[in-house]
Amino acid sequence: MYYVEMNCNNDLGWRRVPFAEHRTRAYCDGYVDAHDSMYPSRPMRIIQEKDGTTKVIRETKGHSKVHVN
Repeated sequence: MYYVEMNCNNDLGWRRVPFAEHRTRAYCDGYVDAHDSMYPSRPMRIIQEKDGTTKVIRETKGHSKVHVN
C-alpha cells in the first residue's frame, strides 16, 4: 500500500493527503508530479507501508512563493 503525505508547515509537520491513501505507486507518483508542477507547492512524499513498517519512497522539496522583482 502506498500513500502521499504533505508537509503542511513547521507546526503540523507531515500529514496524509485525503484521497491519496491506499493507492498504487503509479497513482501516488502522478499525484505528486501534478502537485509539484504547480507554483508554489508544498513538499510532498510517497510512503510505502508494508507489514507494519513504513518507508519513504520519494520526496519532493516543493517550490517557494511567487515573487515579483
